[in-house]
Amino acid sequence: MTTARSAFALLRDLLDGVPPPAGREQVRLHLGESRLVTPPLPPGLLDDAEAWTRYPPLGGTPELRAAYRGWLERRFGVRSGVDDETIAIEPTPGTKQAVAAAVALAVGFTRARARCNGETPTVVMPNPFYPTYLAGAEAAGARPEFFAGADGAAAVAAAVDAARSPVAALIVCNPGNPGGEILPEEALGEITKIAAMADALLVVDECYTDLSTGREPPGYLSLVERGTVAPGRFLVLHSLSKRSAAPGLRSGFVAGDPATVAAYAAHNRACGVSSPLPVCAAAAALWSDDAHVARLRSALARNWDLADEILGGRPGSQGQPGSQGHPGSDGFSGSHGFSGSGGLSGSGGLPGYRRAEAGFFLWLPVADDEAAARDLWRDQGLSVMPGRYLAAEGPDGVNPGAGHLRVALVHEETVTREALTRLRDGLTHGGHLVRGGQLPGDGHPMHGGRLVRAGLVSGGLASAAGPGQGGEAAVVTPRAAEAASQKAPSQEAAWPSPDEPSPAVATATAIAQRLIRFPTVNPPGDEADCVGWIRDLLDAAGLQTRLLAADPRRPNLVARLPGRGAEPPLLLQAHADVVPVEGQPWTRPPFAGEIVGGELWGRGAVDMKGQLAMMLAALLRMRAAGEEPPGDVILAVVPDEEAGSTVGARFLVGRHPELFAGVRQAIGEDGGAELGLGAYARVHPVVVGEKRTCWVRVTLRGPGGHASRVPSADGAVRKLARLLDAISGGGLGVRLTPVVDHMLGELARALPPEAGRAVEAFRADPGNPGPLVGLGDTASRYLQSLVRHTVTATVLRGGTVTNVHPSEITVELDGRLLPGDFSTEDFLAELRALAGCEMEIEMLVEGEKSPPPRLGGFYDRLAGVLKERDPGGVPVPVITPASTDARVFRGLGIECYGWMPLLHGPEVVYRDRLHCPDERVSVRALEFGADCFHALLRGPWS
Repeated sequence: MTTARSAFALLRDLLDGVPPPAGREQVRLHLGESRLVTPPLPPGLLDDAEAWTRYPPLGGTPELRAAYRGWLERRFGVRSGVDDETIAIEPTPGTKQAVAAAVALAVGFTRARARCNGETPTVVMPNPFYPTYLAGAEAAGARPEFFAGADGAAAVAAAVDAARSPVAALIVCNPGNPGGEILPEEALGEITKIAAMADALLVVDECYTDLSTGREPPGYLSLVERGTVAPGRFLVLHSLSKRSAAPGLRSGFVAGDPATVAAYAAHNRACGVSSPLPVCAAAAALWSDDAHVARLRSALARNWDLADEILGGRPGSQGQPGSQGHPGSDGFSGSHGFSGSGGLSGSGGLPGYRRAEAGFFLWLPVADDEAAARDLWRDQGLSVMPGRYLAAEGPDGVNPGAGHLRVALVHEETVTREALTRLRDGLTHGGHLVRGGQLPGDGHPMHGGRLVRAGLVSGGLASAAGPGQGGEAAVVTPRAAEAASQKAPSQEAAWPSPDEPSPAVATATAIAQRLIRFPTVNPPGDEADCVGWIRDLLDAAGLQTRLLAADPRRPNLVARLPGRGAEPPLLLQAHADVVPVEGQPWTRPPFAGEIVGGELWGRGAVDMKGQLAMMLAALLRMRAAGEEPPGDVILAVVPDEEAGSTVGARFLVGRHPELFAGVRQAIGEDGGAELGLGAYARVHPVVVGEKRTCWVRVTLRGPGGHASRVPSADGAVRKLARLLDAISGGGLGVRLTPVVDHMLGELARALPPEAGRAVEAFRADPGNPGPLVGLGDTASRYLQSLVRHTVTATVLRGGTVTNVHPSEITVELDGRLLPGDFSTEDFLAELRALAGCEMEIEMLVEGEKSPPPRLGGFYDRLAGVLKERDPGGVPVPVITPASTDARVFRGLGIECYGWMPLLHGPEVVYRDRLHCPDERVSVRALEFGADCFHALLRGPWS
């Protein structure tokens, strides 16, 4: 039997008597002890002397258990399972104790059922492994049987079949340690069946689940909640050690079937395992806070970016735009190009370098792991963990960890950059790199993966561009990608659903759920993780992708699906940022992406991650079916639309207009709004134009004085009253443009007679809103806004004390000009004349001028798709009163349309959900939209 000995003790023995270099700061890279974020504990929380004098309650405090439940609901959408007690929860002091206790219980259970006939029970576990797995098995008197963690369910089944005695427990780690691989939902389902057939306790260690650098791992409890899996006995382990960078708290919990958790709880409580009251309070605070986890993940992503740059030999960081956690940011890449997870080093990178899908451990191939670790300590002052200490010899006598180093990316950015540079130099100059494209242990699943074994690390596809190509990443053409796929089995990720949609079967709903779970609130935006996830999704499907950025944490993604060349390229443009949620009374978590009552809830469901998901689903369907659009389809996913578009569409159009050469038409956000007329007809608006933004600050001045006296006629307050009165109707003079006239005519014909007559009356006299009263407030206000330049007072400032007339008042006005030949100068002159008072006007935001909208041509094609998919619906050309990124792309001479095909019930008022609490969209509407986009992309477009 293998004797489990601490990897850290083995490392101490290895380095004993080896002095580090003088004058160099020593950096600990062997230990997963994160320095990336400071846990946000309330001041004085651990200083409660009274709490330390009391025995802690067994099973944790009510506040702590509530925090567990809240996190499970936010993170995995797990609620009903806990409510109806099909899932039970019990605190535990970290995952190490949980593993040992769970294995001991499982082995005891197996022996008690007389299944062993004197044999030693087996515990099946991954190899390489978390050392506690092996230690727990041996402490319980069990024998280990190993499987390669990266090989998924097939390897697990083989290990169970190979067991020479009854299997007491089956341990899986998802995401894996040390490799950081993610098991997809399908694999977890198969493993569940394997464990049940073996009558084994299934232990799922998810302590790294919040540390993904790309796609999110599927939570096992969410699969149980949805009924995707039907486990027998199971335990899922979670801890604050990695999630909150708080290993010193020794706090976590297990969740599982009630009988197993009850046995686990009885065992722990009988042994006095509990957490002090201050620790319970601290843990409850951390489980309830997700903001610090977002900061940790951002810092971790930056460290992986550094590793990509320094060890992977990829263009990137060092302050260059486009360096994003998903390297190759200045060039298109295909399905085998540089990706955020599992990508391969190009020319100049260390052979076999791979960015982990999750966690902060780099699993790096070397010629001799012990020799490399010893030399790195002696020459560079770096402590790293030899891989052989984290694995055991298999039946073939091979230790799958040998020939690897585990390197922890746990320090702040400056320390990490210095440490990785030293690591690279030490391995390169010390002769520790693997040679000739052959990695140590080649043939074992944990060593390099299929693409490495196919020879794509050195001199192959990933290094096609070669060094010195002006900072451009390798351009992988479809032909090159096809040739590479013929050399070796595909390494395309398996994408579980709905948490991680498969490129071949992705639904718009599944994609939208995942997008919503990225909290891309602007400000600050921080869209890199979301955009990187989209890039990974498209790379896996074989689309060409490119990242460009003015701000490293706010990249733009441009992807291309090649077409037949029969028509000009078509642009799909969407933004990844969303507006804030603070101060809004949400009844469900705004970033959980929950599906409740047939609707997907969350910030961005409507504006505009739902529509982006429709576009992505349609592109993936085209690719999966081998369909070619009539022309290239270009997808631009941009940041910053909600706050001026400076680092988003403006950056792309201003710095990289060549990406959109030949594009004549573009589709972006808006459209889909039923205009509040759902009770009368199923209207499908198609936005053909939008208003021009004109935000100004008006300063009104006048004599001050004591407030006990009547204010002066020239006083600032009197001027304010005149200004507000002048714009109280919501806008300036009435103007019925040709497109709005056409729109009103279409509406009048589509609506029932009474409602149609009301719209026709308004069309005849747009200055009189009276006929619209019967249509409801939403429809009335929207239609009125389309026949005038609107102007609304939004921010007022003036005065300092109650008893003094202010001598200066400022008012910020939100002006929106109709599209067409209207200038901001004329707009402001009309505003001055209408107010009839002296004022100073400062321009805050002046949007791009919008040309007169066009009907016919591509509009007819958009309307035709809607009629095909919904024969009872009525497509209508509309002007949107807001402005979008379309205003920027129009500067390239592109006709821009807002087209969000939705199929809502008559009770849904779409515009009442924009930027509002409880933003949501129906699943039916999302899938209808994806179907429409797919139909459109198949062509023709003209």
